[in-house]
Amino acid sequence: MAKTTDDKDTAVTQETPQEATQAPGGTNTPEPHATPQGGQRGGPQKGKTPAESVYSAKDLTNAARSRFGVPPEVVGVALKLAGKKKATYSETQELVKAFMERKVSR
Repeated sequence: MAKTTDDKDTAVTQETPQEATQAPGGTNTPEPHATPQGGQRGGPQKGKTPAESVYSAKDLTNAARSRFGVPPEVVGVALKLAGKKKATYSETQELVKAFMERKVSR
């Protein structure tokens, strides 16, 4: 604590910013809503979305029926036509949708 004197020469005690966060007994405790060191909170950051996992073509074809509702061959061909050996679920969903909506030439 810093001691200063006022106009009447009486000692006045003022807390320094660092001391303001000390608990009784002198131990430092974080403020209830303080950010961790580095200035970042633990939640998602603004403007950034969490990255999706990337799966191999084999994993995606194995999950074809349960995840995409199509036979494994459809997922395999959709990925092959797009030249993809790995993709996310959302990418694969778009590729499968585009493949299923393609016109068949005779």
